[in-house]
Amino acid sequence: FSLASEPAVHGYGPGGPVNIAFLGEAPGSEEAAKGLPFIGPAGEFMERALCSPAKVWFRGSWLTNVIDRQPPTWNGKLNAINSPEAIECIEAQTDELWRELEWLVRSKHIKVLVAVGGTAAVALGIKEAITKIRGSVYEISLEKRRALSSVEIEAGETGDVVCVPVLHPSGLLRNRWTKKASGTMGDTLATIDDLKKVQALVVTPYKRPIERFILRPTADEIVSWIHQRLADDELVRVDTESKGDIDLEPSKRQLTIVGLARNAEEAISISFLEEDGLQTWTNGSLDRIREALDLLFTTGRLVFQNALHDVPLLHASGFRLDARRIIHDTLLLHHAVSPEDKHNLAYIVSRFGVTTYWKEDVE
Repeated sequence: FSLASEPAVHGYGPGGPVNIAFLGEAPGSEEAAKGLPFIGPAGEFMERALCSPAKVWFRGSWLTNVIDRQPPTWNGKLNAINSPEAIECIEAQTDELWRELEWLVRSKHIKVLVAVGGTAAVALGIKEAITKIRGSVYEISLEKRRALSSVEIEAGETGDVVCVPVLHPSGLLRNRWTKKASGTMGDTLATIDDLKKVQALVVTPYKRPIERFILRPTADEIVSWIHQRLADDELVRVDTESKGDIDLEPSKRQLTIVGLARNAEEAISISFLEEDGLQTWTNGSLDRIREALDLLFTTGRLVFQNALHDVPLLHASGFRLDARRIIHDTLLLHHAVSPEDKHNLAYIVSRFGVTTYWKEDVE
């Protein structure tokens, strides 16, 4: 076994119960020299620049890695976690990793597991890119040795501990002088917010959101849902999906879906165009749905995500909408809070919500 001769760096932490465990990727050179995880530049950055402003006691947490040996240099990259030797080590130490996680849950009573970086997330069965799933809250099953899928959660299965993946501090350090889509400062602020979420989950145990989503409603359900929101004078969150290049004029795009929500758990999805290009509704049903939506858009209290995109699209699709009914726009609110950040809805939810990233799973 190629890394057997390398010094082992085992997990460590306080002697009594521990609230949080950090699962990194592998030891670096300083960790290998001193036999302790997270004591190199990345660990120092995690403690001082990320955990400290989030009020997370990093050195009072359990600190460990997916593998306990320093990966070799490969393709010119130091500590290459994707090297053949490291991949072999990950496979060989899978059982040991899950025994440690079970001990942390059963004996140390950890409340939140932080997956630091993509390798740690993948080791826990979370396959999507770390940039997409960071900040999401997953339930980890010790029996299945992975994060539960949306289907399993829908069926009522429960995990043994919650997990929040975060960006790896070494990536934040490595990219701090480069120009990226969101800017390294945005990634750093997002990681601090993710760690604030971790601390909040320690104080208030995770409660799984009950997603009461009506994905294939009837015309009667749509009309009734809208009229009930208007009768209760509720804020209604609105988002749209369209077919065609987003840079095209609104009149050249096709409205495919209008999504409406009353809160984080209750929503209704109104489809207008199927994947095969056929219209979803017959004329009579379509007229009733349009009438109800026009009433909502002209008399209701609305929240949009990027109204500058959605309102012209709805107007071009023949809907009546009074822009004065828009109380908030989440994109503009988030831009005011973090102008250097990405502003798509999935990203905003990952920063401030406790839902799980299911996009690839659902598709």
